[in-house]
Amino acid sequence: MKSSVINKTDLTARLEMVLDKEDYTPKFEQVLSKMKSEVSMKGFRKGKTPKSILLKMYGPKAFADAVNETVQDNITKLLEENELEVILSPLISEEDSDIDLDHKNMKEYKFVFDVALKPSFELKGASKEDKVLFYKIKVDEDQINKELEFRRKRSGKEIEAEKDITEDDRITIHANELNTKGNKKAKGWETGFQVLISKLEEKYAKELLGKDVGYEFEFDIYELEQNANETYVKKYLLNLDEEEEKKIGKKFIGKVEKIHRIELAEMNQEFFDKEFGEGEVKDVEGAKEKIVESFDGFYEGQSTALSHSFLMEKLNEENSLEISDEYMKKWIMKMYDTYTEEQVDEMIPNEKKGMKWDMIKDAVKEKYPFEIGPEDVKNKIRAKVMGYFGGQVPNFNIDELVNNLMSDNQQFREAYAEASTEKLLQTVLENVTKDEKEVSLDEFREVVEEFNKKQQAAIDAAKPTVEEA
Repeated sequence: MKSSVINKTDLTARLEMVLDKEDYTPKFEQVLSKMKSEVSMKGFRKGKTPKSILLKMYGPKAFADAVNETVQDNITKLLEENELEVILSPLISEEDSDIDLDHKNMKEYKFVFDVALKPSFELKGASKEDKVLFYKIKVDEDQINKELEFRRKRSGKEIEAEKDITEDDRITIHANELNTKGNKKAKGWETGFQVLISKLEEKYAKELLGKDVGYEFEFDIYELEQNANETYVKKYLLNLDEEEEKKIGKKFIGKVEKIHRIELAEMNQEFFDKEFGEGEVKDVEGAKEKIVESFDGFYEGQSTALSHSFLMEKLNEENSLEISDEYMKKWIMKMYDTYTEEQVDEMIPNEKKGMKWDMIKDAVKEKYPFEIGPEDVKNKIRAKVMGYFGGQVPNFNIDELVNNLMSDNQQFREAYAEASTEKLLQTVLENVTKDEKEVSLDEFREVVEEFNKKQQAAIDAAKPTVEEA
C-alpha cells in the first residue's frame, strides 16, 4: 500500500492512498469468516454455509465493509505517522466519491481524502499575569435586618388582628353581588374567600391599608387580584364548581371579616436554635453575624458564576484559532444533506465558535489537568433538582430522584458537560489573578443585568435568519 500527505496547508491537508489487492484481502476474508460463523441459512447448519453462497448473498456488503475498514485504519496510521491532528472527520475528495467497489473484480483502488487540521496555538488568558474581575458584595445593615425579619416571620405564629391592615396581612372577605344601581342584588351571588394584600391590584391594596375589621369596599371581582384569570376567579373567589355555569355580575361589595397576621417570633434562644442551629447563636448580634456569613457564601457563588462568564469571554477573545470555512462548509453539507447552501453559510459561525471553545477547553485541561468523577455529576444533578424546589429540601427522598436522573443517559451527559465546564472555569479562576472590586448588592445586580443583556444581544445576532429545511 502506498500512502502520503499532499497539499498540506496550515488549515487543511490531502491524504492519498493506493490499496492493492493484498492490502484489503485479509480484512475481506476476516469479514466473511465472521459472517459465516453468525449466519444461519436454510439447509445448512450455523457456521457451515458455503463461501460461494455467502459471496452471492453478502459479497458486495462484506467487500465494502472490508475496504472501508482498511481505509479507516490506514487514515489513522497516516495521521499518527505525520503527527497531524484533525478536528472533523475526513471527507473523500469529490473526484473519488463514486468509486465502484466490486468483490468479483479485485483490483487496485486509489482514495483521496481531505482533512481539516487542528490549529496549533499557545493558550492565552489563563495565567497569573491575567486578571479577571471579581466582585465582592457588601452586605448592608438594611439587608441584614430584612433577613432577620423574614426569619422571625418564618418562625412566627398566625394571629387574628382587629385593626390596621398591613401589606403583609391576609384577609377574609365576605362579598355580595351588586346590581346595576350599586346596591346589593336581590338573590345575588354571595361568596367568601381569603386574599393576600400583597397580591391585590394596587388600587384595592391602597384602599385597604390601615383599615380595620368590618370595613366595606366595592370591587370588580375579576380585577381584584393581580394576574388572576377567569378560571381562577370562578374557582377560588366565586367558589363555583368547574362545570357550574351561572350568570354572575362582576361588581361586588366586600366586608373585611378577619385580618390574619404573622406575629414575629420573639428573639429568644428557642428562635435562635430553630433558625441557626442549636447553640450556634446566643443573641441578636450573633444572629446578624450568621446572616452575614450566609449572605457572603451565597454572593460568593453568584460572583464566582459571573467571573466564570467573564473568563469564558476572555478566553474566546484572546485565543485566535483559524478553521477553514471552505472545509467546514463541505463537511456540514456532507453530514446534513437536507440543508441548503444558504443555511450552511449561516450555520458556520456558530459551528466554528463551538469547535473553537472545545479546543480551548482541551488546551486548559492540558495546562491544568483535572478529573470529573461520578460525584461531580451527581452534585450537579442534585443542585438542579434543588433549583426546581427553590433551594428548599422537598418532603421526599431526593437521593432517589437524583439516582434516577443519573441513570438517564441524556440527563447524565448534560450534567457531565455542565460539571466539566464549571470545573474547568473554576480551575482557570484559581490560576489567574482576581481583580477584586467591592460593590453593593444593587450595583452587582446592575452589572449582572448589563452582562446578560450583552450576552443576549450576541445570541440574537448569531441566530440564523433562514428556517431549517
